[in-house]
Amino acid sequence: MANELCNLDLDNDGVDDVISQPAALLGLVAKLLTIDGGAEYSSAGTSLFGLGGQNAKIKYDAQDGGPPPAPPLPPDPTKEDLQDFVDQILQQIKKSRSD
Repeated sequence: MANELCNLDLDNDGVDDVISQPAALLGLVAKLLTIDGGAEYSSAGTSLFGLGGQNAKIKYDAQDGGPPPAPPLPPDPTKEDLQDFVDQILQQIKKSRSD
């Protein structure tokens, strides 16, 4: 949702230079939890919470052939399926950082 608190008056002339606009937002929070000083780890993930729903297209700039394909996720995933999904994404991130 648009919110006037997000508007910006960059040159302090009393007229907003940047005006908030409603837009669809997609997000995922992934956490890597270390246990015993890093000897073991676990991961957790959740979607970002928002207000309402809206159709949107995801656009990105392809670099090095584009992003890696997302791992498959069943239509009605179980908690274990979601954990595996997040683990696969974290592995892809670790691999991309080491390349």
